[in-house]
Amino acid sequence: MEGVNKKFPIKSKMVLFAIFNKEISWYVKLLENIRNCVLNLVIHIEGNNPKPLETEQIWGKVQNNVIPGTWMPDSFPTAFTSLADFLMELTEKLQWW
Repeated sequence: MEGVNKKFPIKSKMVLFAIFNKEISWYVKLLENIRNCVLNLVIHIEGNNPKPLETEQIWGKVQNNVIPGTWMPDSFPTAFTSLADFLMELTEKLQWW
């Protein structure tokens, strides 16, 4: 985040940079959430999961091509409901940045 703050410092005269900084912060939080979910899935597959019910629910959503609900609080507004389309949109947004 320090690199983002240096490139886009938050100052009252630079409102646009403040918006960029906030949006990038949202993406960082979303990616951390996705990363944690994937790590939990891997741990679950290895048989070492302390939260099997939560992980099974996420795995069920992934198998059915549905965006896991745990990602939505950190996510961007999207018209897509399928996981594949959501990930494609996320990839496009991250490539833009």
